[in-house]
Amino acid sequence: MRVLELGAIFGILMLLWDAVTERKAFAGPLNLLATAFAAFAFGMWMVFEWRVLHGGLAILSAGVLLALLAAGFINRRSRKRADHS
Repeated sequence: MRVLELGAIFGILMLLWDAVTERKAFAGPLNLLATAFAAFAFGMWMVFEWRVLHGGLAILSAGVLLALLAAGFINRRSRKRADHS
């Protein structure tokens, strides 16, 4: 439960930050997905600290980080394509 609490707080703060700085891309589905993965990863790191790199948590955290990187990469490529059009 603590992971979800910290992740939700982080996610809300990131969405507020996006709303203030990037008005047009703030509510895009890829941005929301990347924010959700980042919030979950942040919650895991804050609760488990370095123990997140051991055992089953390592597999889960690696999967979350890979999904976060993939969402960010796809989001960035879609923005570049939109800028060139």
